[in-house]
Amino acid sequence: MVSSSKKPLDVEYAEQMQCHPYGTALYRPQPRDTFHPGMVGYFNDDGDWNPIIDLSQRSQPSFTQSAFTASLALPDDLPAMAIPEEHTWGPKLGNTTRVRQIDLTAGISQSALLAAAGVPLSLGSCYRFENKDSTGAVLITGAPIKHERFYHATPFKRWVASNAKQLLTEIAELKDHALWVITSIWTAEEAAVNCWRERHRAVDVGFNVGFVEIGELAPKGGLG
Repeated sequence: MVSSSKKPLDVEYAEQMQCHPYGTALYRPQPRDTFHPGMVGYFNDDGDWNPIIDLSQRSQPSFTQSAFTASLALPDDLPAMAIPEEHTWGPKLGNTTRVRQIDLTAGISQSALLAAAGVPLSLGSCYRFENKDSTGAVLITGAPIKHERFYHATPFKRWVASNAKQLLTEIAELKDHALWVITSIWTAEEAAVNCWRERHRAVDVGFNVGFVEIGELAPKGGLG
C-alpha cells in the first residue's frame, strides 16, 4: 500500500533522519566543492542546490563572481574552523525503520543484495531494513566519515541579518525557499541512501565479513 503523503522524498528523508544529531540529512548528497562550511545558497523546488556565495573564502568570497555577490557586505568576524574529525558509522536508520539479521542461506540472490546496497560488497552477512508504517529510510556510508565545522554560528546569523534585504531583492527565489548557511557538514567518499513510502517494505543489504567482525557496520536489533 502506498502512502497518500504528498511530501517530496527529500523532505520525507530529512524528517525520518531527524533522530540522529548530525544536522539535516540530504536525500541527494552534494559535492563538497559547492556545499561546505561557509557556503550560502538555497534548494529549489526540484531539490537542486543553488550556491550564492562562499563566505569561507575571504580573498575570493564570491562563488558566482557576479556584481551582486561582490556587493554583499562580508563578515569580518568569522569564527575559527574546528579541527576536522574522522568517524566510523554503522547504518543510520529512519524513525520508523527497524533492522534484523537474516540468514544468507535463505536463497537471497547476490545481485539483489548488491543493488540494494548500491556498492559492491561481499556477502559475509546480510541485514534487512524494514518499516511497518508508511515511510522508511536508511543511510549507509563508507569509512571514514569526516566532520568539518565552524565553532560558532552567531557571526553567520549577523551576516544574514545585515544582508537579508539585498538577498531578497536580488534573488526572488528566496521568498519561497529557505536560505541555507552551511556551518557544519559530514562527508564520506561513498554513501548509499534509500527512502521509501510503501508499508511493510524491506531492503536487504549485504556486508563484508571484516566489517562485521570489527563492528564497523554491523547493526544489531530486531523488528519491534
